Order: sequence, then structure tokens, then C-alpha cells
Amino acid sequence: MNERTLSVFPSFGMSGEKNQMIIVEGFINKPAPVPNGNGFSLYLVNKSGRRITLTTESADIRCGTQSDAQNPAGTIWISARADIPDSSSMNATDRTFDLILLEGQDEINRVKGAFHIYDSVAVLIHGFLASPQTFDSLQMHNDKRLLYLTFDYEKQNFETAITVLASFKVFIDTELTRKGYSGRFDIVCHSMGAQISRLWILNYPNNDNANAGKVRQWIGIAPVNHGSAGADGRLVDILAGFLNRPAFTELKTYSMTTNLLEQNERYERENAVRYRIIIGYNGRRRKLFYVWYENDRIPGFILYLLRRAGFSEGLPVPLSFDGKTKARNLSGKTYFKTYYGDGVVADCHSMLSYASTDAFDGLNHSTIIRDPDVCELIRLYLVSNPDLRMTGDFENEVEQDYHSHDQKNYS
Repeated sequence: MNERTLSVFPSFGMSGEKNQMIIVEGFINKPAPVPNGNGFSLYLVNKSGRRITLTTESADIRCGTQSDAQNPAGTIWISARADIPDSSSMNATDRTFDLILLEGQDEINRVKGAFHIYDSVAVLIHGFLASPQTFDSLQMHNDKRLLYLTFDYEKQNFETAITVLASFKVFIDTELTRKGYSGRFDIVCHSMGAQISRLWILNYPNNDNANAGKVRQWIGIAPVNHGSAGADGRLVDILAGFLNRPAFTELKTYSMTTNLLEQNERYERENAVRYRIIIGYNGRRRKLFYVWYENDRIPGFILYLLRRAGFSEGLPVPLSFDGKTKARNLSGKTYFKTYYGDGVVADCHSMLSYASTDAFDGLNHSTIIRDPDVCELIRLYLVSNPDLRMTGDFENEVEQDYHSHDQKNYS
């Protein structure tokens, strides 16, 4: 029996997924044709003996030759579906399954380690002027419960989210098709990655929310859901044109992209996606609030001097000398500054009324995605997908702060 004669696509599933498509193809050692696969059955089994039954939709098994006429073999192509069990109580070894092909009661092929169950298949999307290294801390402690697929648009991240969206569509189609996966997945995004992923869920430009059914949960870290007030104003337009960075203009609180996503919120409230938001704020009211400019973008000699000076994470770039973040009154054109923000995006511009919110004091727009507690919380959400925690305590604080400010007009 040759264990390598069959292949399984995909070789993985996500915990609790229903009706997942599974394709089996290759060769079986059969001397005679078997019409339409009659008499054959498939199942998956792990070391503990737990079975997953595969329901065959269509099958094509016929006589052929794998190498020559003296070595008859049957070519096989079977389309099947299966309900993937909840893996939350499974240990690491029980998550891996062998594929068994039976003829009647006789086992004629076994593919060892053919299938693995992950608690989450998670697509990662970094932010503006960033790179996939944004998620290094998140991916550092993975015990094979999570499968990460990272979308890299670093060479394109001066473009608008709508422009990058075309590349993201190709990534989703090719990456998941290459792996043969047709089930739902999770999205973890940072900053501008929120715009890209929500546009994809919306299925822009058709705007029919056709992709909502493909996503189990959406986790936005410091997301620019309502834009960033720091990008508003004519000066940013001038800089965007001079530096050829059109993304600046679509990160505004009143940009076309921001308005489009706000208009779509009524559909997001109704779809089955669980929306979660993780944000930072300056509750300690430190005067200097800054972000780290990443190491991989800093020339070596400057990085050496920074490390000698004690800045091991990169170049600290001050965003606020009073510890506050600029915010815009969403009902008008007035602006104010608040401690409820991460130095780049005010919390009121990140939050969504139908999303749960986790807030971390002292974390800014850059450090939040690398913080160990934040990374552990994200992994917890991906592994267990708990119900939304809609406590409203922090949301109420932000709302009160939002209405209590003496709003200064910066326009």
C-alpha cells in the first residue's frame, strides 16, 4: 500500500466549520475499473480513534496506469464534504487526522497526517507605511492551533485602500484556492488594514456584502474605521501630492472611503461576522505620546546609535507633545483633542457600535500590536471565538469625553 498515492485538498479545516469541501485525488491500486466510485467510502481518523465522516458528492474512479501497463492503478477524484468538529478540547496530537479510503469494509488506502484542524484560519493585514513584521509578536507563540495567512502590501502601502483592495482580492483567491480551502476564516487587521478588509467584506464596488459569509470574526487593532482626524486638512493634501502618498487623503475622516464604510455599517450590524476592536489610549495622561518607526526601515548606523541610546524598538517619533490625539466631531466640522486616542487615531474614530471594545491604557498606535497582553487577547479570540462582550463601560467613557470637550475649530 503506497501512502503517497492520494492527496487531500485542503489539508486543513477550521474548528466548528460546517459542510467544508474536501477533494481527494490520486491513484489507488485497483486492477479493474470501478464505475463512479460505487462501494467506496472515506473518513478521517485521529490517534484517539475519533472519526470525521466525509459525505461524497461526486466520484470518478477508473482503471489506468500510474507508470506502465504492468502496474495497473486506478485514477481517483472524489469531491466530499464534512462537518469539522470543535477542536477546543483536543490536544495537539488529536488535531491531526489520517485519511482512510475503504472498499466495503476493507481499507485500501491510508494517508497519514493528511488533515489538521486549526482553531482559526486567520488572515493578517498590516497598516499604512508598515510591513508584515507588524505581526511578528502575534505569530511568535503559535502551537499549531492557528494558521496565519499574511497579506503583504508593503510595496503598495502608499496607495489608497481601494487601490490595494485589488491585490487583496487576488491574495484571498490565490492563497486559499492554492490551499484548497473554502471555509470561513478570521481577519486580524491593523490601522489602514481595517479599510482594506471592510471594503472586501462589502465586496466593493458591487457593495452587496457578498463576502460577509466567508468571515467568522473581524478583529481590528487601532482601526481607522472613521478615518484619522490627523490626516484632515489642506496640509495633508499638499504632502500627499508632494510625496506621492495618495493613501493620506483616503485616511481622512471625511474621505470617500470613510463615507462609504460608514454608509455600509447598517449591513455590518446585520451580518453574521463578529466584530471586535482593540484600541489604546493615554489614560495616564503622559505628555509625550509617540510611535516607533520600525527597525527594518532604519539605516544600520542610525539603528546602532539608537540602541546605544536605549531605543531597542526603533526610532521614537513624537505624535503629540501634550499626550492627546486629534479628533473630529462626527456630526460637524469641529475638532478637539483627547486622551482617548493612540496618538494617530482617536478612539471615537475606531469604535463601532456593534463591535466589542477592549482598551489598553498607555499603548499607542504602534506599540499596541506588539504588546504581549494584546497578542494574547487576539490569540484567545482566535482560538475560542467567544461571544461578544458588550459591557459598554469604556464606550460610555469615550462618549462622555466626546461630548464634554470644549471643541476647538481647527479648520
